[in-house]
Amino acid sequence: MAYTNLCENSNWKVTDLTSASIGEWEPNYDISLWEKQKKLHIFLQNVHQVDGEGLAKSEPTMVRILEVNQLPKQLQK
Repeated sequence: MAYTNLCENSNWKVTDLTSASIGEWEPNYDISLWEKQKKLHIFLQNVHQVDGEGLAKSEPTMVRILEVNQLPKQLQK
């Protein structure tokens, strides 16, 4: 995850939220849960693609939800 405080013109910070591979998956999050409760739940799936967009012949993979409980203070506002 990369984050910064845009109001303070601070440097970007980067942190790993999990050590699990997600392949070419582009994670997304539960927008409504974030807007209402400031809880970050990210949907993850290990995805394999050919050339970034094509389909690869591989077995289906589990979809997981990563609950991020230790957010930097800048994100909790």
